[in-house]
Amino acid sequence: MEVNKMELNSKLKLHAWMFGTIITINVGIFLALISMLYALFIK
Repeated sequence: MEVNKMELNSKLKLHAWMFGTIITINVGIFLALISMLYALFIK
């Protein structure tokens, strides 16, 4: 039971890390698009 609990915790941590990475990448793309659109509309 204890081993199973540890395995579950490590899986949850891995999923949280993957989820965080995906969100970070999406935010970066979103900011890049906004800055590009902003630069286009200012000209």
